[in-house]
Amino acid sequence: MKHAVEWTQRQSTKKPAVAAFFIYGLGMDLQKTLLGLYCSLIRQLIPQIPFAFLPMLSHMPEEPGPRAWGLLDLQAHLKQALREASKTRQTVLFIDALDEFSKAEIDTLLALLGDLCYDEESAGLKVNICVSCRYHPNLFTQGVIIRAEENNGQDIATFVRQELRDLPFKKKVPLGEFIIPRSNGLFQWAGVVCQNVRDHHRSGKPLEKILRLIEDIPQDLHALYERLFKEMSGREMEQSLKLFRWVGFSERMISLRELQHAWVLAPDMKGRSIEEYSTSEDFLHDLDDLINSVKYYSKGLIGFEAAHKLDGDQAWGERVRLIHASVMDYLCERGLEFLEGEIGISSTGHPEGTAHYYVSRCCLRYMFMRGTREDFDTRQESSSRFPLDHYVQSAILYHFNKAEEYGVEQFELLEIFGWPNETAAMASFRAFVPRVNQASLIHVLAACGVMSAIRPLIQYSGEKDGSKYESEIYSLLSHGEVREDVLLPSGRINLDIRNSIAMTPLHFALFFDQVDVAHELLNSNRVDVNAVKSQGERPLHNAANKGHSSIVRELLRNTTVNPNAQDDKGRTALHSAVMGCKEEVIAILLEDCRVNVNARNKDGETPLHTAIDSGELSLVEPLLASANIDVNVKEKKGQSPLIFFMVAYPGLADESEHGELANVLLALLRHPKIDTHAKDKMQRTALFHAAASGLAIYVRVLVDHGVRGAGEKDKLGRTPLSQAAVKGHLEIVRRLLAVEELEEDILQYAYQESKKKGKVDIMRCLVETGKITET
Repeated sequence: MKHAVEWTQRQSTKKPAVAAFFIYGLGMDLQKTLLGLYCSLIRQLIPQIPFAFLPMLSHMPEEPGPRAWGLLDLQAHLKQALREASKTRQTVLFIDALDEFSKAEIDTLLALLGDLCYDEESAGLKVNICVSCRYHPNLFTQGVIIRAEENNGQDIATFVRQELRDLPFKKKVPLGEFIIPRSNGLFQWAGVVCQNVRDHHRSGKPLEKILRLIEDIPQDLHALYERLFKEMSGREMEQSLKLFRWVGFSERMISLRELQHAWVLAPDMKGRSIEEYSTSEDFLHDLDDLINSVKYYSKGLIGFEAAHKLDGDQAWGERVRLIHASVMDYLCERGLEFLEGEIGISSTGHPEGTAHYYVSRCCLRYMFMRGTREDFDTRQESSSRFPLDHYVQSAILYHFNKAEEYGVEQFELLEIFGWPNETAAMASFRAFVPRVNQASLIHVLAACGVMSAIRPLIQYSGEKDGSKYESEIYSLLSHGEVREDVLLPSGRINLDIRNSIAMTPLHFALFFDQVDVAHELLNSNRVDVNAVKSQGERPLHNAANKGHSSIVRELLRNTTVNPNAQDDKGRTALHSAVMGCKEEVIAILLEDCRVNVNARNKDGETPLHTAIDSGELSLVEPLLASANIDVNVKEKKGQSPLIFFMVAYPGLADESEHGELANVLLALLRHPKIDTHAKDKMQRTALFHAAASGLAIYVRVLVDHGVRGAGEKDKLGRTPLSQAAVKGHLEIVRRLLAVEELEEDILQYAYQESKKKGKVDIMRCLVETGKITET
């Protein structure tokens, strides 16, 4: 596929616009999701076909945040841009390893590609799409299909001979001739067998023995992988299992330096410091030794990517990864369970969940040995001596959550952290994970969605001889002095315990998108649904901003919840939903008759002002459709939503950039109660701002909807006409003159102002009215 991309880019005569995305199912999120694909393709195409992306760039967010592009936005912009560009220029897309997407993402992408290739709007477009994928029935109904396994025999022959090049001639020739016809077009099978052959050769086995061994190798990849594992001893399998858990199930690809520490960790390591284990005989100091060990214990199923650097000049070695998606498939379907069974490990649940559980407990053990890190103030200094710091800090919550998703019991976290007492373990955890700084263990459990630990706390009744969990919680509460805010007078657990910024576990669950935990807390009827954190936000604000529609509905059903409660900046839940671009939540809130659609924040802005600021028609329309909307409410500067729109988008130079935004303006003007002559504190109308900013498209839309007032003066005596004239906006001047009969003094003032700036074309246009007296 890379060769095809490079060849297409070299076609100098046709000069096609070319973009490619190589899906990597074992990589980071942006390497294996639609979001990453859309971002990558758009980033590659903008420099080649910038004109096609002008509508998208017209309201690009200045900085990341709640208004950052959503998946559907990116898809729509990419689709529209490809259609626009392909009308005049050949556009070629390459997408590799489609099968490494999830089924839902494959279906979504195929629908998009199908629209680009086959629907009526795409007829005649110069767009070509090349997709590679493992066998997938009915992938496309049209187009050319090339089955690689039926046509790559020569390529595999070249590959096998290259892999065996270091063997003696008397071995590599017969072995190559033996392997090539048995590969059945599968590069992965040939690669693993060649690695196996090299291992046998290094161990001194003669040719005849190697031939007999590889003759028994199964053709099925999963059976082949299991055969490789069966060749290991119990001790080797134990090391292999640890290795595959780290490499296959880490949140991101880890580096050799990180693996150097991770591989020697174990959840049950006690009383040892990091310095101690890093000087033990199990610790591989030399990276070459580490690489060889990885190859040996993985039987060649783990490979390495190009070296990279993190934290300044600290070299971290190559990144470690599984060599093929089929290896991950095997591990999840059979491999992990096979290794666990062979070494006598009783699984605590789903093998994938057990892997995440293992990694999370290794991270905890590392964290507790590492301490509070008070002696290292910068990430650079810390990471040079402790390479695993950053991974533990960024990924431990992820592994807690993934283990829970697979149904692994994690109630013992209460005992590990010494709950409910303030322990060194909890202090270390806070030091490593700033996102939960000054939070209690219940906050952490809520953030990670560890329902198996938080549900028993919610249900605890204070009885000593209750269920298994009740008695264990009672026992934990009996050790040491319990903080006052842990227990209620009734003896039950306080579910509204606060962190340093007054966030409750419910706030945490909503912030970290743990909807199930939030529902569990709400269903207990023992949480404060109006709890106010330090910025004045209540749970309804958080749920609305994050788009948790089911939580919003549940909170609105609670009669004690005030849907119009304001935070410290005066924003209501409706403001929060609009800021988060959560259309479904906006609709839910507007269905509630108690919601004040005209609520003003401390800047005087209503949710409609906020929606206009986003530039999204899908946010503006439902607000305008509300029966109670006041479309003329003014904010602190006296700007109605119509004026606010004009002020919000003055700096976009190309008129085509305003195309989509004009739909927002049209929606405002179509509202029956819109005041098109509203003025701000400087007595300036929407027409004034549009004319002064040179926004010809908006002036045209305004006058086409009957807006007049080109001669209305602001506090400084300026008019829309004079502002357009002095700034040289000839098209706007002509349009204003064409639709309105203006007084001589208004025209004379505009003429004198344009004369000061030497705007000859404007002066000539004004003279043609016959009302200009030149002295």
